[in-house]
Amino acid sequence: VEKNGDSMMRRLLLLIVCLAFPVVNGFADNLNITADEVHSDTKKEILSLVGSATVQSQKVTIHADLITIYKKDKRVVAEGNVHGEMADGKFTGEKMEYFTEKGTANITNGSVVLSQDFVFRAREIHYLGDDRYHLVDGSMTTCPDCCEKWSFDASQIKVRKEGYAFFDNLTFRVGKHHYMYLPKFIYPAKMKRTFGLLPPEIGNSSKHGFSYQQSLFIPIGDSMDATYTLDYYSKAGTGNGFEYRLARKPDEFGEFYVYTINDKLIGERRSFFDGNYHYFLPSGDKIRLQSFEGDDFNLIRDFTFRDYDLAMRSFFTDFSYEINRPHFQFTVTATRQNILFADGKKAFNDLPEIRFSSRAMTLAGHRIRLDAGAGDVQNPNLDDSSFLSSFVKAEATRNFALGSFTVVDRFQAAFHGYGNNSALNDYSSFLGEVRLFSPALERQYGSTIHRVQLFAGLGYHNASEAFPEFINDSEDYILPDGMYGSLGVESTLSSGNTTAIGGLYVTRNLSHNNYHNPNDTTQTSETSPLVGYLRMPFSSGVSFSLDARYDPALNTVDRMMFTANLGEHLSASYLRAFTFGENDVRDSLIASIHGRLSENWTASFSADYDFKLNDYRYKMIQIRYYRDCIGMNITYRNNSYSTVTTNEFIISLVLRNIGEMFKYRLGL
Repeated sequence: VEKNGDSMMRRLLLLIVCLAFPVVNGFADNLNITADEVHSDTKKEILSLVGSATVQSQKVTIHADLITIYKKDKRVVAEGNVHGEMADGKFTGEKMEYFTEKGTANITNGSVVLSQDFVFRAREIHYLGDDRYHLVDGSMTTCPDCCEKWSFDASQIKVRKEGYAFFDNLTFRVGKHHYMYLPKFIYPAKMKRTFGLLPPEIGNSSKHGFSYQQSLFIPIGDSMDATYTLDYYSKAGTGNGFEYRLARKPDEFGEFYVYTINDKLIGERRSFFDGNYHYFLPSGDKIRLQSFEGDDFNLIRDFTFRDYDLAMRSFFTDFSYEINRPHFQFTVTATRQNILFADGKKAFNDLPEIRFSSRAMTLAGHRIRLDAGAGDVQNPNLDDSSFLSSFVKAEATRNFALGSFTVVDRFQAAFHGYGNNSALNDYSSFLGEVRLFSPALERQYGSTIHRVQLFAGLGYHNASEAFPEFINDSEDYILPDGMYGSLGVESTLSSGNTTAIGGLYVTRNLSHNNYHNPNDTTQTSETSPLVGYLRMPFSSGVSFSLDARYDPALNTVDRMMFTANLGEHLSASYLRAFTFGENDVRDSLIASIHGRLSENWTASFSADYDFKLNDYRYKMIQIRYYRDCIGMNITYRNNSYSTVTTNEFIISLVLRNIGEMFKYRLGL
């Protein structure tokens, strides 16, 4: 009872004090105060707040064991377990002196947290107003909860919230050791995109020598930005890159990159452009531009390949305007293409071409598709002169029921003209085909349903000339003239939400004309290759697929692709197929494995092993270590059968909320 009485008396005394001093007036910024005990001098010029003391205003909130308010000096001094908020930043310290009129402060042996990702600690912290700080013997880290792991230490730091941090005599600390020294250093201490230098990349290679890459980031409002990159190579020269990105609307995206270098290794200037732009109009129409252009295929910079086939590179520009309506689609395309191979030979140069296409049109129950185009073509395989190429292609398909059967008819007409080129003849073709699909034969085994459906087709094909090889699909046999028949079967297994599907189909010429393999003209057969496919998903992460083609002329499987995905950690594919660009059959195992070795270590391995070459076409090993708020990435990459041979070792430091820093690239 006595304790309750003492507590009541203390609360009553505190209430009387708060009523007497609820707001300390006479300051530029009025202060609200609370404490276990409040004492004042006889003139009431000095107030002492003892125990759980708090001083609060519109600009600052201070908590401490002891707070002394000097009304005459317009000064607040806090001591013992000092913490609070000021200028939207949190602070701690042993002692704090706050000047109410100027809105400035001095903190001894304290810290300041700007946003939640930038922590500054210092022997002296001087708040200068307007979100500006001056730190003496300080450090910066982006890890509030593990500041002992790493930090940027400096004799002086000048920083502004959502601005820049300027360091004098900076050292980079990891644990108890310092690994780097810079007399001056600038870092953007802000979460928003900001103008400034990005972390540099340093490297060395036997071919290009010592290299240094430095990028400057330039924000342009909230929806655009630009990046300028300077590359220095001690042997190869200096390169310049410029990237521009925009996303002004939800349905718009653009990314453009230009790179140029005066290559001292070959005594020539080489340039490169990579562009990608998509824009969806409110009407549903779409504008698209893609470009991958350069005057040499062996640039120093490591650009991403458009196709998996690393033995060739396709330089192109493709612009299209697509009109989309509920029952109509019309596309206008302008295209230029230039393909180069690893040995430097050109496949063909397709100068600007205009192409028109329309889809989703219907007429008398038929779905109509039209394609037409014209352009200049230059093919070194034929001659070095350019000639006009034009084509028109129309296709009509229809599905309808005939009793329990489904009928699909297809009609196709095409014309290719090659001007006055003596190496090629104008070409026209006609195809008419009807396919009949049987009713599905269904049987249930518990929760699994098995369906089988047969189909047969009959058609006629006529072509005025042999289809030119260089514009034909290089992996398909040329369809000969005359009547032909086709036969196939498709089977499905369904269980719950999982469905597996497989099928086989073959075509035979009924007019005793031969199919010709465009990859080898000596391979002929009246029967087309037997094509099979299989898709078997077992769960959301585990699936198998198989595509294969049996060649009757050679009595062998000439194309096969088997793919297995085992969760998110393992995928593998076996590929056997003729590859355009190498004019040879590829026999490769392509695999990717990645997983966690321990709590802090992860590793991944990707490779393409060619059994015919008995060598790796490509391999990459990557090891990552990350603990608390610091880590490192180690990567080794090698590809030996490409337009650009890469053999390099990369190591980089990874910091929380900063990403990769101090990247070092060693070209072997």
